[in-house]
Amino acid sequence: MYSAIKWVPELAPRKPHRFSQGVCAISLVLFLISLAGPTVAYGEGDMSQPRGWWALLFGFFGILFGCFAWFANPLLELAMYFAVDGKPKGALCCFAGASGLTLSMLRVTEVMKDEAGNTAPVVGLGWGYYMWVASAVVPTLLLVGWFAWTLLHRGRVEHEAE
Repeated sequence: MYSAIKWVPELAPRKPHRFSQGVCAISLVLFLISLAGPTVAYGEGDMSQPRGWWALLFGFFGILFGCFAWFANPLLELAMYFAVDGKPKGALCCFAGASGLTLSMLRVTEVMKDEAGNTAPVVGLGWGYYMWVASAVVPTLLLVGWFAWTLLHRGRVEHEAE
């Protein structure tokens, strides 16, 4: 008895690609490291720097101030899912979008410093922020390089076959 799944490519299970899984692992490690580091330094005397886990939990309140950088986190999760599932094009799109959102934090001039909604000016960014950016930018660059290498290699193979 023949299975219909063999004949319909959209329904056939995809074999995850080892490179995209490695990219996912790199992104996950960088992201987890970023959770332990200081993120944004805000002034007015106290020079507090919340940790990455705090920014992950409460960063969505940035929407109130026009900062949409927190939405890079769900995009990173979706990109990692695509990478593990063997869909490197989807992973590349999500990693690229997450890269743009993480870098949009560079334009933020003030952040909410407490639960009461008080704000403080941003005076610097900690290494946790840069690790968070790296968790999106590094996989994007790796996947772009991999796609470029794949296209160049495919062109050579087709040229040699002629």
